[in-house]
Amino acid sequence: MKTADPASRQSASDRVSPAHIDLIANRIRESMNVSCVTAIANDYSYEDVFSRQLEALGRPGDVAIAISTSGNSRNILRAVYAAAARGIHTAGLTGRNGGTLRQAVQHCLCLPSDDTPRIQEGHILVGHILCEIVEAHNCGQTTEHSAPGELLHAGV
Repeated sequence: MKTADPASRQSASDRVSPAHIDLIANRIRESMNVSCVTAIANDYSYEDVFSRQLEALGRPGDVAIAISTSGNSRNILRAVYAAAARGIHTAGLTGRNGGTLRQAVQHCLCLPSDDTPRIQEGHILVGHILCEIVEAHNCGQTTEHSAPGELLHAGV
């Protein structure tokens, strides 16, 4: 891992604004709304629950992270295709051989296991690491283990 150079850290103006964080939080809350998921599943299909939300809420430059143990979940794949069509960056977390998701996303972390619980535990760990990096980046702080973005530059 490379060492962080304090001079290379982003200035406060380069960080995400509180208003933008509120906007993102509102979009996330809407996507987790049980009524919304139920309505989409009933009126369209369960395969469309994530893609329809991305079509409504996603903006170019956003990042969509797709999680599928097998890499072949049709509702996840449809969401990735909808994201890509809107200029949304795509990343995937998968297991086994990566399935279709491995080729559908721009960046994929495939945990090489056939054991579903181990794959999902790995996904949880990656989620925590990503949250730590984003929080540190937005607050201009270093994490307990590294400088903001250091793990990303290391290829994690």
